[in-house]
Amino acid sequence: MAYSPILPVKIGELFATKTLKKFYGKAVAPVICNTNYEPIVSQGGADRVHILSFLNSVTLTDYTAGADMSEETWLGDVEDDLVLDEKKYFNFEIDDLNKFEAYATDIDSNLVDDAAGILQQTIDSFVLEYGSKWVKAGHRIGSDALRGSFVVHTGGAVVGSVDTDAAGSFQLPDDGNIAGLGFKIGANGTWYRISAFTDSTNVTITDWNGSTYSGSDNMAGIAYVEAYTALVVTTSNIYANIVKIATELNKDNIPTDNRWIVVHPDIGSDLRQASELIPAVAAAYEKVVENGLLGYISGMKVYESNQIRGNNSDGYHCVAGHMSFMTFAHTFKRSRIVESEDRFAKKYQGLNVYGVKTPIPRRTSGAMLFCTT
Repeated sequence: MAYSPILPVKIGELFATKTLKKFYGKAVAPVICNTNYEPIVSQGGADRVHILSFLNSVTLTDYTAGADMSEETWLGDVEDDLVLDEKKYFNFEIDDLNKFEAYATDIDSNLVDDAAGILQQTIDSFVLEYGSKWVKAGHRIGSDALRGSFVVHTGGAVVGSVDTDAAGSFQLPDDGNIAGLGFKIGANGTWYRISAFTDSTNVTITDWNGSTYSGSDNMAGIAYVEAYTALVVTTSNIYANIVKIATELNKDNIPTDNRWIVVHPDIGSDLRQASELIPAVAAAYEKVVENGLLGYISGMKVYESNQIRGNNSDGYHCVAGHMSFMTFAHTFKRSRIVESEDRFAKKYQGLNVYGVKTPIPRRTSGAMLFCTT
């Protein structure tokens, strides 16, 4: 193949394009997230975009002829920043530019496939871990930690008191892992968010959205810590637990379309044997492996990923929700071929930037199944 001085630039861009195309065919992140802002990032080169959310819903009011209409209350528009602060690069040596061009132009080449696979694993792991930490309190399905009597004081300070029927059972799990989880008094109580852990009898809670605790003062009763330990799922009970996720989303009026759940292959094995799982439709059956799509259950698309946070001993954090839950953007910021300083060779360098954000109002669109098998 004849060499041209403009080829190195074009080959670098071509390699980035092919790698991205392969990445989008493999990764879970782009198919479970809202990617509406990605074109802005890709075309304009911005590292930050503004996401507009509304704290309140519009109201529909009865109309009376001859009477003035009441004025709509402020919808509470809030801006959040999606910052592309994750930056990862490729930097590898090329001995033969002509050979690299052959790899770059073939989307099925091992080099393109390998680069896309590494990118997919890194980004999926980042997005799925992020999502597992920002679901709304009360939307985690697992084994709740049940503890003895607690009293919630003004400002959300929670203090334990000895349960005379089971002395010592009032203690919360004695570590800081409960920060961020849900907390409620009584089986039918309201879920709040644990914002700080002091010790096994003292924590602080806020409302689910992080605002100041708005519940009753001196509320007392048996405490529940949300999904502190993992459920053991089987082929016979996994459907019922996924239905619980759907139920929590329904309670918050989350749209029924574009719902999804991402499970680890260990959990996927049980799902494949569950009679309720609907495999991918026949027309798309040959592409069932693309993006890890497994099938459909309880109105959700089921994706399978090795990048799910956790393990089968401590529990898998299987993230679920609606596409509005997380906003994701990614771009190949730079892609170039340069001379190697120390060798008679060239190097390919590519810079990926990406980020994910869940505005506070959209936490209601996320959920999680914390489980083992």
